[in-house]
Amino acid sequence: MNQPKNVSASQRKLWIGTGIAAVAVAVAGVYVWDTPSDGASGTIVPAQRYRAPQHSAADVGVGNQSATQSSQGNVAGGIAGTQAGNQAGNQAGNQAGNQAGNQAGNQAGNQAGNQAGNQAGNQAGNQAGNQAGNQAGNQAGNQAGNQAGNQAGNQAGNQAGNQAGNQAGNQAGNQAGNQAGNQAGNQAGNQAGNQAGNQAGNQAGNQAGNQAGNQAGNQAGNQAGNQAGNQAGNQAGNQAGNQAGNQAGNQAGNQAGNQAGNQAGSIK
Repeated sequence: MNQPKNVSASQRKLWIGTGIAAVAVAVAGVYVWDTPSDGASGTIVPAQRYRAPQHSAADVGVGNQSATQSSQGNVAGGIAGTQAGNQAGNQAGNQAGNQAGNQAGNQAGNQAGNQAGNQAGNQAGNQAGNQAGNQAGNQAGNQAGNQAGNQAGNQAGNQAGNQAGNQAGNQAGNQAGNQAGNQAGNQAGNQAGNQAGNQAGNQAGNQAGNQAGNQAGNQAGNQAGNQAGNQAGNQAGNQAGNQAGNQAGNQAGNQAGNQAGNQAGSIK
């Protein structure tokens, strides 16, 4: 938008002087210009110079003091009337011109000043408000986003880490316990069965004892070893798996949650 030009003091004085001159011309025209006798209205006729009639000897009245005094009184009255008319016209013109000039100057100055002040104030206020609002909004948004992201990330990471750690720990513990229990049970059962079978078979008979001892020892050893190995392996595997899974899950969940929360907070 185009900004209004400042009204200088010289221009205002020029406007006031122009208004005063126009009013003075109008007032003087009332006394100088004659209205045409043919009934035409609104027509400006050229000014006619006043020509006083020439006095004759009879008018002058040589030797007649009364006539001389009358003539001098007419001249003095004309001069006084002219001076009084000039003073009255000047006063009326000055007053009318001052009022008209002041009103026009005040209106123009107020309009120009208000427009310029409003535009400058709006621009400065908008710029300052936008800068302050952006800074405050960015700071508040970053703080709130970081806090919310950290809290949400920690909670989600802890929950996901605990669940994943528990599942992984239970599966690893069960597998390791079953394998260890089976291997230990088989070895212990085989050893015990072989020793008992050898002793009984040697006494009752190497062939029958070996067969019966091996079958009975293998079955009993396998069952007892499997049960004992499974229980011990499950307990030990669950404890070790839960501890290892919780530690690993908590560390991995905290790291992943913090990274995700920081990224989400910085994006917001």
